[in-house]
Amino acid sequence: MDKTNMIYLDQHTSVLPCSSAIDRLQTFLHKKWYSSNSPYCKNTYDLENAYQTIYDFTGAKYEDTFVFTSSASEAINQVLFGVYHDVIKKTGKTHIITSKNEQAAILLTLKKLEEQGIIVHYLEPNQDGVINLGELERTINPRVSLITLSWADALTGTIQPVESIAQTCEKHGILFHVDASAILGKVYLPLNDIDIHYMTFCGNLLHGPVSSGGLFMKKGHELSPLIIGENEQGGLRAGPFDVGSFLALSAACQQSLLYMDHMSLDVARLRSSLERKLQQEVGAKIFFQNNPRLPNVSCVAFEKVNSEALLYRLYTEGLVASFGGDRWQHLSNIIKGDLANSAVSFVLSRYTTKEEIDQATDIIIKNVKFLQTLSFDL
Repeated sequence: MDKTNMIYLDQHTSVLPCSSAIDRLQTFLHKKWYSSNSPYCKNTYDLENAYQTIYDFTGAKYEDTFVFTSSASEAINQVLFGVYHDVIKKTGKTHIITSKNEQAAILLTLKKLEEQGIIVHYLEPNQDGVINLGELERTINPRVSLITLSWADALTGTIQPVESIAQTCEKHGILFHVDASAILGKVYLPLNDIDIHYMTFCGNLLHGPVSSGGLFMKKGHELSPLIIGENEQGGLRAGPFDVGSFLALSAACQQSLLYMDHMSLDVARLRSSLERKLQQEVGAKIFFQNNPRLPNVSCVAFEKVNSEALLYRLYTEGLVASFGGDRWQHLSNIIKGDLANSAVSFVLSRYTTKEEIDQATDIIIKNVKFLQTLSFDL
């Protein structure tokens, strides 16, 4: 298979870097690679404008603190370990609430904290993939210090009711962390109206470099650094400041803002076209339609078709999709019922074209029909 002509609909973990980000990174690597801390490099990189671009794109308040990280996973670790050391140890509020369907960075870090005596409550999302606010309210007790969730699921497209959860946190005096990696750049977020204490994100899902991410901390709720050493980023994160990736992230944020309407309208129409044809031709089951979801994600299942067999056949014809990770965030653990092992996720990006979707639709329909004929008696 010629991978250069591959139709890539597996964009829930990584997407193609945009040309602006690549240009900014290459300029740094070739011409401005020296240390940003050196006295002779002051005002060389225009970092102030880059920071402002990131703040404006996310809608964060200028009074909030931003830490540039190597990934969303690092940023999530800083939040969870920071809350443990700076808040839980001092207050004795040893309970944390999250979702059973969370990403690996949250779940595995919480497992580490459980070894330190932290009690984690894992909420079961409802059939639409979202947290039940009534169950959340019932789970809260005076010893809960933090609720940590992903704003949206990049694999299923489900969007959590973050505004309502934030109001619940405010009512009970609980810290609130959301990872916005999947939702940033896809839909407009009313961040100024939502009381979020910590927001993390990765840069690569914004068409930025893989080695980029970020953490916003609300004023008055700053956390200790995860990586300790020199006074980089004002002491918020030690280690050489990766200026090139930071500038590339800023460029990606700027481009993502320009393409926001395209994502929420044009890409959503492509997704709807794909789903409509799959329903008409092979009776596809579309999951999570009843609640708000990301405009670029389609989670579907086909009766009498094993998802592994389907993904293999699609790959041999130059189409890549996904059913999730090896253990964490696997559709067979998220989807309930008989179709759990038939579920597949198709994730588009702003670079996905109508021609690709039309071609992908034909490939999917052909292979679903073939696999269904092999299992007609099941």
